[in-house]
Amino acid sequence: MKQLSRETGANRMSEQVICWNCGKANRAAEIICTYCGSVLKSGQVQGATRQFETEEFDPQRFEKDGMLLLYVRHSGEPIKVYPSELPPKIRVGRPFKDGTVPEVDLTGHDGAKMGVSRLHMILEYEESTQSLIITDPGSVNGLFINGRKLAHGEERVLRDGDQLRLGQLILDVAFKNTV
Repeated sequence: MKQLSRETGANRMSEQVICWNCGKANRAAEIICTYCGSVLKSGQVQGATRQFETEEFDPQRFEKDGMLLLYVRHSGEPIKVYPSELPPKIRVGRPFKDGTVPEVDLTGHDGAKMGVSRLHMILEYEESTQSLIITDPGSVNGLFINGRKLAHGEERVLRDGDQLRLGQLILDVAFKNTV
């Protein structure tokens, strides 16, 4: 009985998922490519026949009227952000000392306790590429995307399935496009 369970575990360990974007092999349990950060598609086990899709899913494409969902780790409802209804540069953080509140206020999610700066992240919609761009404007405790720290002023394309860390506050990203 023990030998069978060890063999089953070994088979699971040897299964790999090939990234559609960079072509590198990832463990079957991975959801995001550990090499390029792309969201891995289910059913891409190495050696299996690839099923064609009618439309390729682009994890960085965000429609102008789409909705960004930010799931706070260990919380219930997501934070819903509609970039088309907000200023071009959407501020994410906590209220400023003068009482000005950012468009995405993380105070209610223990932002201060978790090390979220008053201006921790800037989110901007780039129409020409249909993508959301994030920037760390100089936060004290850093902005991380999929475990990689952004330098102050560095811009990155936000993708469906990304994980953000603002200080110690973890946000899982999901796109809800209109189509």
